[in-house]
This record gives sequence, structure tokens and C-alpha cells, in this order.
Amino acid sequence: DFTHIEQYEKGWKITDIFKEYNSGIQSKRDKITIQFKEKNLSKVLNDLEKLDDKEFRKKYKLPPDGRDWSIKNARQKSFPLNQNNLCKIHYRPFDKRNTYITEKSKGFVAYPRYVTMQNFIEKDNIGICFSRIWNKPNRWNGLLIVENIIDIHIIGGQSYIAPLYIYNSNGNTDQNGNDYLFKDQQKKDNFSKEFHKFLKENKLNDLAPEQILGYIYAILFSPTYREKYFEFLKIDFPKIPFTKDKELFEKLSELGTELIENHLLKRGYPKNEMPVFAVEGNNEVKQITYNEELHRLYINKTQYFENFPIAVWEYEIGGYLVFDKYLNARKDMELSYIEINHIKKVAASISKTIELQQYIDNLCANWI
Repeated sequence: DFTHIEQYEKGWKITDIFKEYNSGIQSKRDKITIQFKEKNLSKVLNDLEKLDDKEFRKKYKLPPDGRDWSIKNARQKSFPLNQNNLCKIHYRPFDKRNTYITEKSKGFVAYPRYVTMQNFIEKDNIGICFSRIWNKPNRWNGLLIVENIIDIHIIGGQSYIAPLYIYNSNGNTDQNGNDYLFKDQQKKDNFSKEFHKFLKENKLNDLAPEQILGYIYAILFSPTYREKYFEFLKIDFPKIPFTKDKELFEKLSELGTELIENHLLKRGYPKNEMPVFAVEGNNEVKQITYNEELHRLYINKTQYFENFPIAVWEYEIGGYLVFDKYLNARKDMELSYIEINHIKKVAASISKTIELQQYIDNLCANWI
């Protein structure tokens, strides 16, 4: 249904708003290059340095070397180790892990997209992840905010990221060669010249980059927007409509900013807003089942999260059922105290997201 094409085309394509964007990193060997624990990553790197090719391949059950990844290149481009490049990665929605990236491609990580990703390594930044092609049959939900580097499949298919800020890494120009002098600035926003011009013309240039991003995030989380423009969201980067009503803009920006804080887990939640995990046991993830009648999410036969709403269990980001994806990745592993609390917090965050999406729609459903 392309009925709304004229209205949709008036919006700003997200890749015209941001100058610097790229797809997520592609390791080609996730099994060894992306680890749940820092100590496991250190062990892999230590083995890579010390073992010969045959021993390393056998120990980690690796397939034959290919064009994009080889043990020799991984070793050659990883050492001496740069401690700063040991970093967190948003691997899947709300699922942070550990990896090591280098500036050069076809090293430990085959495609590190370093020009873009360096803006998140040891830096205070946030980035918006989005999809270009959506091949899932129903609702579009290819969107998420992050604060670290991302994997290429964080939100399904090929996932892209645009940092909010570009950091001064070379002293003279930005990464697109636009000869923008940083002068004494440590960082600058990642908005394009054309978008800056639009902000000025619409008297929005007095707002902080975070406020602009808040508005964009709110619009893209509007259920009406996602449903109305589904056919367009399936085939290209999203386009964002901008209201001319500044008061409305600021209200949507506030809701979007609240969403961002929830998705980065920067908000605190009272205990009564979080599920309860009270049954003692070994915390091992075995059988993941959801009991609709009792609102329980089971991780094995006897242990479960209680007060877990069905809407939260069924919530999707990037086409993934958030909790099913997270727990399945940890099958046969024991959940730590930190991971159990993380699940509780994400559940509260998603419950709040559903509420905020309704508030957003109340403000924009009739004009979007």
C-alpha cells in the first residue's frame, strides 16, 4: 500500500540527516571474536598470540581460513594489543558482549568499520541503529539507540548506525573530508550541512543535538508511523516527518529522550515495576517457556520471572523477541546475579516503552 507516498516523501531520510553512518561490524568468526565475558576474550587473544595456527584452529574448532578471515591475519593485525580497543559491543538488543577491534580490516574482526566505530570506543556518545531492508512479514521495529559499537545483525538483517557526535581524531577534517575545522572542539554533532540549514530555517537550531535525536526517536517509535509507512520502511532507510509546531516538537522530543534513557537503561525502576525472580536453584537456562495464565517467564522447569506481562514477553526489536533471543543465547549457561537483574531492568524498560509509544501516538497520530 503506497497510498501515503506523497506525504512520506516530504520527510527527511535518516541518511540525509546524519553525515557519518555505517553498517555494524562483521567479524566473520563471532564464536571466538565476540565473548560474553572479558576474561574469555582475553583467553582467546592470548591463545592467538601463543599457539600456532594448527593448535589454535583445533582448540576453537574453526573452519578453514577464508578471504575475509584467517588466523595469520588476525594474529598479525592484533598485536601488540591496544587495550583501548578491547570494548563492549551491542550484539543483539539489550545484549552487550565483549570484542576487540583494530583499525585495519581483515584482522581479528574482518570488518571493524573503524572510521565510524572509533566514535564509540572510550568515548561518551550515543548512536541510532536503523535498518534499510525489512524482510519480516509484519510490524517494522528495526530501530534502537546504543552507546557502544554494534554488530551488523543487532536489529535483524543488515543494521546501520549513525553516531550523534563525531570526535576529533585527526585534528583537521571530519571523516567525510568536508574540511570542517574542529579548532578547539573535542567533538561536533554528526548532522549534515543540509540538515543544519533546515534546522536554522525552522528555528530549531537553538536545540541541543540530543533534543533533535529525541524527536527523531519518538517519531520512529510511533505505532501509527510504523503501520502507515510499513511498505516504505520495507525497502529503504526511514524518512522522518518534521512538525512546524515547535511546542509539539519539544513535547515529542521529551518523550523520545525518555525512550532513549529507558533503552540505555539509564533510568531507575521501583521494585514493583520489575519482575520478581524468587525461586532458588542453579539459575541454568534450560527450557525457556512463557506461561500466559500466570505471567511467568521460565528459564528451566522450576525457576521463573514472575509478574512478567505478556506484552513485554512478545515485544520485538529488530524482528527478535527480546527475551527469547537473550535467553536462547545463554542456553545451558547459569545466569549471574547481574544478568538476572539486567533482565528485570530490561523488562521494566520495555513496559515503559509500550506506555511511551502510546503517549507519542497521542501527539502525532493525526498528522504524521
